[in-house]
Amino acid sequence: MIGYEATRVFFDSAAVMSRLPPAKRKALSKGGAFIRQTARGSMRRGKKPSKPGSPPKSHVGTLKELLFFAYDLSSESTVVGPEFANTPGRRYRPVSSTVPAILEEGGEVSIFVRKTGTWTTATIEPRPYMAPALAKNLSKLPAPWRDAVT
Repeated sequence: MIGYEATRVFFDSAAVMSRLPPAKRKALSKGGAFIRQTARGSMRRGKKPSKPGSPPKSHVGTLKELLFFAYDLSSESTVVGPEFANTPGRRYRPVSSTVPAILEEGGEVSIFVRKTGTWTTATIEPRPYMAPALAKNLSKLPAPWRDAVT
């Protein structure tokens, strides 16, 4: 999960453009774009929840909109994932993590039960979307570097 302000380190920002040679910037950016696009494409529209082990369904598209890739200044690499977000609905709230992390790794959420007017805790099974996107694109990542290294 991108835990810092991603917009400051997008690949077209002045901070990144001044720090990286164009070929390296292009290679890192392409890798991030491949992974982000695969993760977004894995989330299908639907009203019912996805099955555990498969990517989450995109009911309104919020998670898809939160996926970004950016340059990580400390590790000099690309970071891909949902922007830090914790925007629960009126009927649920995360217990120990953020909503995107709970979807990826599993976890607990509190769910409001209208009938009783109380909150109860539910365990959410993992619905990974970032790890499979990386795995699917590993073979594509070396290609942009062929032109970057001289």
